[in-house]
Amino acid sequence: MDLAKNGIEAAFSNVLFDESSDGMAVADAENVTFLKINRKFAALFGMEADALPQPKQSPANLFVAETIGQKQDLLWLEVLEQLSKKGEYRGELTFKGHSEQVSWYDLIVKKAVGNKEVVHLYMLKEKHPFPKNEWENDTKPAILDGLFNHSIDGVLVYDNHSERVLMVNEVLLRMTGYTESEFKSIDISGHFPEVLDNGRHARDYYEGIVNNLAAREQYRHVTQHLRKDGSSFWAEIQTTRLPEPNKHLTLSITRDITHEYMAQLHLEESRAMFKGVFDNAIQGVAIFDENYRVVTANQALCDLFDFCLDDIMGQPFDVFNPAGLGKITDEERRLRFKRVENNLLERKFYKKNGDAIDLRISLRKVKPTKQGNEIIMAVVENITKSKQALAQLAKSEMKLKEAAAIAQIAAWELDYKMNKLYWSDEVYNLLEIPKSADADMYLLLDHVVPEDKDKVNHHWLSSVENKTSEPIEYEVITGKGNRKSLRSIFRFSLDGVGEIDNLFGIVQDITQMKNAMAALEQSEDRFRRLAENSPNVIFRFAVHPELQLEYVSPVVEDMFGYQPEELYRLGKYPEHIFFEKRLANIFGNYFIKGQWQKSIICQLRKADGKLIWVDIKSVPVYNDKDEIIAFEGVISDIDTLKQSEQKLLDQKTELITKNTELEQFTYIASHDLRSPVINFNALLQMFDRDGMTQHNLALLNKLDLTSGKLYETLHDLMDVIALQKRSTSPFEKLNFNTVITDIITQLSEPINESEAQIVLYLAVETVVYVRIHLKSIIQNLITNAIKYRSELHNCEICISTKRLDDMILLKVEDNGLGIDMDKFGDRIFGMFQVFHSGKGGKGLGLFIIKKQIEQLGGKIRVESELNKGTTFFIYLKNRKL
Repeated sequence: MDLAKNGIEAAFSNVLFDESSDGMAVADAENVTFLKINRKFAALFGMEADALPQPKQSPANLFVAETIGQKQDLLWLEVLEQLSKKGEYRGELTFKGHSEQVSWYDLIVKKAVGNKEVVHLYMLKEKHPFPKNEWENDTKPAILDGLFNHSIDGVLVYDNHSERVLMVNEVLLRMTGYTESEFKSIDISGHFPEVLDNGRHARDYYEGIVNNLAAREQYRHVTQHLRKDGSSFWAEIQTTRLPEPNKHLTLSITRDITHEYMAQLHLEESRAMFKGVFDNAIQGVAIFDENYRVVTANQALCDLFDFCLDDIMGQPFDVFNPAGLGKITDEERRLRFKRVENNLLERKFYKKNGDAIDLRISLRKVKPTKQGNEIIMAVVENITKSKQALAQLAKSEMKLKEAAAIAQIAAWELDYKMNKLYWSDEVYNLLEIPKSADADMYLLLDHVVPEDKDKVNHHWLSSVENKTSEPIEYEVITGKGNRKSLRSIFRFSLDGVGEIDNLFGIVQDITQMKNAMAALEQSEDRFRRLAENSPNVIFRFAVHPELQLEYVSPVVEDMFGYQPEELYRLGKYPEHIFFEKRLANIFGNYFIKGQWQKSIICQLRKADGKLIWVDIKSVPVYNDKDEIIAFEGVISDIDTLKQSEQKLLDQKTELITKNTELEQFTYIASHDLRSPVINFNALLQMFDRDGMTQHNLALLNKLDLTSGKLYETLHDLMDVIALQKRSTSPFEKLNFNTVITDIITQLSEPINESEAQIVLYLAVETVVYVRIHLKSIIQNLITNAIKYRSELHNCEICISTKRLDDMILLKVEDNGLGIDMDKFGDRIFGMFQVFHSGKGGKGLGLFIIKKQIEQLGGKIRVESELNKGTTFFIYLKNRKL
């Protein structure tokens, strides 16, 4: 059994156990056999430090067999009884060790749990009490003298009545630095520091010891003592109140435990410090056992993965990377554990919510003690942002290079004193020369065109002389014979005495810019010609720093009868050509309130007083302070268009009137025809068919069939007429599954007869729509799918829903006869369109549902292939109640 806890604390526990000055042992509670003993315990029984009692003896046999005293037969039963009641036993024990000498010990037995198994922890603390009833006021028996003089601990006898020391041995005198007379002449409380660590004064502390002894015969405590030189040491003190007739005397045994106490204190501080570092570390830390399961982890690791500590305790390490590792066995985990070295690795892991993170993990195998199992300590650092930053940096560097290449900017550096030139790859690209050529200033000058050589040479010499440089533009002939325009600029780096040290420069290909400027000049010339020949008036009207017509094209004379110079002389925009007060308000709203209309349709007065309709379109022009300084635009003559619009309005009004009359006629005709047809059908049913000739009976049946079809046609026409009017039915929140289930119930007879299978995939469960329209749409499509099913296989209908931004897609698919889209694609949603003969359809269903869908802001489309089936895509507008 491994008694040490898995984890870092195991190292501390084992050191304390092995190096303790008390005898310590651990026994299996179930089998009552020793599992582990320390050096002190082994020495008491004359054994080797690493050996267990041989054979594996019961603690009862080991102790009871050597116990001296009246309790030897009852000792072990008393130990077990106290362990079952309190989980702890404390008592005295006397036995003969391997040296046959009698020793006195405090026996402490505790129940503990290690690796889920109950064990007992034994502790033997050596003590040297005086034999009972041997003390007399005037005598010092030999045994007492021997204990005093040969004890390894400091011993004194104290009179509680006189509050003075009666006896003190050499050990305690050496321990404190006092002489015997000095020791006996002072109050014993003076041996304690004036104020203890917990804030109590020495006198109060000593009185507490006396009070404790009044309640019991013995009192053990640890405290700090003062030496004569003022230094202090830590001592473990056991005080015993002597029995009658010396009850007023107290025996005190003092052991200097400064080294052990400070070691323990340092250990506790180290453990506290380690725990503080562990718990508060910025990096995540986890510890795994030999089965690669989590022993513990700090908060930083839990925060990193969004786990609670309880979520991961005892879990395999793949809890942090389920997608990356998949399902692996415990044996595979153990093999992974064995392969772990002290290494650093980077991997992608997954948080509790599935988000991916990049981690840098330092793995280190640790063996806390010689007896303990190996563990793995993992220090985890989140490098997601740093990786993103590196990627961004690489991307930025790549973009910088691309930008330099796109801008065709080359860089160079000249070590002036060493006459050594360095340049970037872009220089080769600019000059279109092989990259194997050495960087050389003369090589660059050799490519300058002859007419610019003197200018470049003069600029170079002048710049070097004055140690300053201005940009220069020149042309070169590249290695491939292309002519390019370049701009160069450079700066100087001077040494401590003002001499040139280095030169840094850039060369930019400005060929395209030069070409663009030439093109711009051409464009401006073309614009000027365009403005002068445009049928529309082109203008620029300044508003800052003052109102001013800056430009107007010559066509203004043809449109308004004004010469451009005449308008320029007026300065401000000529108000007398405004006709509508509304137009003046529009300009006023802009100048006062900052409101502007991109397009203004209004009437303006010409020079001859005639009014014409115009469309004024303009855009603002901004300065570098984001202030509007002018408007540029065009004025179009739309007088003829406005007159045409008026004619169209008149025609529209007339058309609306005629359409209304037509609707009224259609409504009256359909309703007036419906009643006679119903009466006609009723009269046909009243004929007495008995006694009729076969010929008349056949004619009557045909008449009956024709009348029925006429009635159905009139009924469908009534539906179409009703469809022309927008629905006034209310919108409501509808459940697709509920609506479709109701339709399937209503169509149960044709569905059962056709053995049709209807499958639903409803990713969107509800929609805000008109109930009667939604039922009509779905019912029509299911009915068509059954009516036009294939005889080669069972009818299958799939209805699905899906969200698409502000629309809901309702899709109805079947595996029926299909439609020849090349032949009928443009007529599918027309009235009375039938694509399969002998199926009894009238061709109104698709027309009706298309009108219903479009009336409510939706749309419908179809995909179909002969003998493979048809799919209808219905896009319903997603409304909110």
